[in-house]
Amino acid sequence: MHDRIMSSSIEPCHHSRTSIKILDPFSPSRSSPLSTAPVGMAENLGLHALPLHAHEVCLVVGLYIFIAQVISPLASARLFPHAYANFDSRTRIGWNVHVVSFVPSCIVNILSFYIILFDEERKTWAGAGNWEKRVGGYTGLIGFTQSVALGYFLWNFYMCLRHLHIFWVEYARTRWRYLRHVRTRFRTFNTHIRINLR
Repeated sequence: MHDRIMSSSIEPCHHSRTSIKILDPFSPSRSSPLSTAPVGMAENLGLHALPLHAHEVCLVVGLYIFIAQVISPLASARLFPHAYANFDSRTRIGWNVHVVSFVPSCIVNILSFYIILFDEERKTWAGAGNWEKRVGGYTGLIGFTQSVALGYFLWNFYMCLRHLHIFWVEYARTRWRYLRHVRTRFRTFNTHIRINLR
């Protein structure tokens, strides 16, 4: 994971420029359409780090769709042949949603421990005077971890809407609130800096 490092400029509110290193296993080049296409929307929403990670959000949504529609049914039928075969369609959908939920929870926990233990940039934020950075700070690996979470909640919200007869409106409303909360993590340093992709 350390091998792919992308440098970006960030522009703090006082307009001086500094450079940060972004440890991100799937970082696109700054001029790539994957980075530049969502810039306008992200700026309007105040999600300044999202253009660097929009492609990852799309990738993980695709991964969760694949797990729900292919891997979970195959693995469940093989591991629990009698139980899974006897599920009605409603129970099967709920089961597959739970299988998918397990995947990002594991990925996010592993990445979080990795960031806490090994992210050198984050280690420089130690000390009483840097509490704001520790709460709202940004590194590429933190952005990637947020992409995994945001992709999950996008997929989960879609599943709630698609199967409203199973999950009900209140469940969908709760997922919408989670989705809104997770997306705000792309507001780097609580919107005090802007990543410059130009």
